[in-house]
Amino acid sequence: MQTPTPLTVRTAEPAADTIVFELAGALQGDREGRAFEDALRAATAGHRIVVIDLARIERLDSCGFGILVAGLVSATNAGGRLGLAAVPERVLALLRAMCVLDLMVHAPSVDDVLFTLKGKHA
Repeated sequence: MQTPTPLTVRTAEPAADTIVFELAGALQGDREGRAFEDALRAATAGHRIVVIDLARIERLDSCGFGILVAGLVSATNAGGRLGLAAVPERVLALLRAMCVLDLMVHAPSVDDVLFTLKGKHA
C-alpha cells in the first residue's frame, strides 16, 4: 500500500471575517491532521466564514471526516459558517453516505462557496 502524502495547509484571508484553508495530501488522524484541526478550531472562533478547499486532498480517513464535521460544529456554535470547495467525488460520496452532505455548503470553487455563504464573490 502506498504511503499517503502528508497533509499540507495553506491559508488565505480574502476578507477580515473570512479564512480559506487549502489542503493537499492526506487528511487523517496523524500529527498534521491534528494540527489542522487545532487551526480550524481557532479559525472558527475568529472568522465568520471558513472555507476548506479540498481540490488537492488525496486521502480522507475517518479521523479526517471527523475533523471536517467538528469544524462545521465549531463554526455553527460560534455563529459562523463553514463551506467546502472543490470536493473530490470520493469525498462527496463519503459525506453523502454519512448523511452530512446536506448540512454543509459545498461548491466547485472557493469563489462559489463564498458567493453562497456571503451572497457575493470575494
